[in-house]
Amino acid sequence: MASNSKDKDINLIEKLISNNQSTIIKNLKNYDIEKPVKLIDFENNEIKYYPNNLNNIINLIPNEIPVSIISIIGAFRTGKSFILNVILKFLVDNSNKDLDTINVNDWIKHVNFIPGNNYDEGFKWCNGSDSQTMGIWIWNKPIIFKHPSKGEIAILLLDTQGLFDLNTNQKKTIMLFGISSLISSHIIFNVDKRIQEDNLQHLALFSAYGQLVNDKYSSNAGLQTLDFLIRDWQNFDEIQTNINNYSYSYLNKIFSVKQYDDMNITRNQIKNCFNKIDCFFLPHPGLNAISSKYNGCVNELNQKFTHFVSKYLEKTFINNELEIKQIENTDISAKDLSDILDSYISIFKNQEGFPEAQTILESTIKIQHNIAIEKSVNIFVKNADKLCNVNSSYIEDKKFENLITKNKVIASNLFDKLATLGSLEVKQNSKIKLIEKLNDSIQRYTSLNKSHKPFKLLTVYMIPIVAIILSYIFEKIFFLCSGSFVICKELYFMSSFTYYLTIMCIVFYMLVNFFVPNLQNVD
Repeated sequence: MASNSKDKDINLIEKLISNNQSTIIKNLKNYDIEKPVKLIDFENNEIKYYPNNLNNIINLIPNEIPVSIISIIGAFRTGKSFILNVILKFLVDNSNKDLDTINVNDWIKHVNFIPGNNYDEGFKWCNGSDSQTMGIWIWNKPIIFKHPSKGEIAILLLDTQGLFDLNTNQKKTIMLFGISSLISSHIIFNVDKRIQEDNLQHLALFSAYGQLVNDKYSSNAGLQTLDFLIRDWQNFDEIQTNINNYSYSYLNKIFSVKQYDDMNITRNQIKNCFNKIDCFFLPHPGLNAISSKYNGCVNELNQKFTHFVSKYLEKTFINNELEIKQIENTDISAKDLSDILDSYISIFKNQEGFPEAQTILESTIKIQHNIAIEKSVNIFVKNADKLCNVNSSYIEDKKFENLITKNKVIASNLFDKLATLGSLEVKQNSKIKLIEKLNDSIQRYTSLNKSHKPFKLLTVYMIPIVAIILSYIFEKIFFLCSGSFVICKELYFMSSFTYYLTIMCIVFYMLVNFFVPNLQNVD
C-alpha cells in the first residue's frame, strides 16, 4: 500500500510539472537574466518610483568605481529604443576591453541581430504607431567599461518614454525629461530629421536650473553632456569632409545669434545649462527596418546606416572620454545614486508641474554637500586606520593628537574642495556636520590608542595589588604577636579580612570587565 501511495504522489508531481511546463520554463529563463527593469512609472498621473530595482543594480557595482549614466530622450516613435539597443549590444560585447583593441567597424560586421525585439532580450522596441516604452527603464546589470583616465567605470543605460505622445501630458513630459536630465551624465536627445525650434524650446524648459547654477556659483553648467542624435538625416551629400567638422558647423548654425530675442534667450539658456553640446547624423535605416515584420536582423539594414552607426559609436565611446556622473566636479559613486534620485523625485512629487529652478538647486546643493561630507569622513577614517588600528602600538598622546589634527585638516580641506555649491552660510552649516562626525571618529581612535598604552592594566590594578601585599604583610606580623596581645589578634583578623576582600573585588572587577567590554576603556 505504501508503494502504491508513493507512485501516486510521483504521478501527481509529474502531472503538475507537465501542466505547468511553460510557466516553469519561463521562470527559469527569467532567473538572473539581463533585462531592463522599471525605474519610474506613472500611476493615476502621479509619479511612482521603484527604488529596489535601482538598489539591486547598485549592489552589483564594486565600491569606488565611478558611474556613467547614459539616457536617451525624444519624441515617441522616433527609434530611441532601437538605437539604445545598438549601444547596449556594443557596450556588452566590448566590456572590460582596452579601448585601443576595439575595432567598431569589425564589430558591427559580426553582429547578426539587434536585441529588444523577438530575437533577444533588450530594451523593448517594435515598429508600429504605439509607444513601447512607458516611464523610465534601466538595464538591470551595470556594464563595466574601460576609461582612458578613470580606469574601470560602470555604465548604466536608461530608456525614457517617448515624449509628446497621446498619453503624455505636459506635466508628465516635464517630469520624464527633468528626472532623466538630472541623473544622467550623457543625454542622447533623439530628434527626427533636423533640430527644430520646438526641440530647443522643450530643452529650454529645463535649462533654468543650469543657468541658475552658472550665474550663482560656478563657471560650469549644471548638467553635463547633451548629444543631439539626428535621425533620417537627408543631406549627407553636404558632408564633403569629416562628419565631426560638419556636426560642429551645424551646431554653430543652430545656436548662432538670431533676429528675435526670445530665440536667443532659448539658445543661451541651453548653452548655459550643459557643459558640452554635440550632435551626430544617421541616415534612414532602410525600408526593411520600418516594416512591422522586421525582427532586428542587421543584414536587412541600410549599409550606409550601419556605417554611420559605427562612426557614432566610435566617436562617443572610443575617441572621447565617456563622462563620469558628477555634481559640480564631484564624482558620484553608485551608492549615492539612490539618495540622489529619491531627492529629485521628491521635488517633482511635491511640486505642481515643473519645480522652480531654485528648489532643484537647493536639493542639488544638499546632495553635493552630503557627498562631500561622506568622502571627507572616509578619507579621515582611511588615514586614521593606518595610524591606529587594533594591531598597532601605542602612540604618545601629544604625537597622536598632532597626527589626528593633521588628518582632520586634510578631511576639512577635501570638503572645501568638493562642496562648491551654495552660499557661505550653507557651506558653514554643512561643515559643522562634518566636524561633528570627525569629532566622533577622533573620540573612537583616541580611546583605541589609549587601550594600547603599556602598563595600562597595571595602573588599574595597582592600588588593589598594593592593598593585597600590605594586608598580607600585616597579617603575618599581627599573627606572630596575636598570642601575646589582644589588639594584635584584632588587627590580624582585620588584615585577613582586607586581604580576602581585596582579592574578591579584583575577581569581581575582572569578571565584569570581561562581560561588559565598554568598561575596558577605563583609564
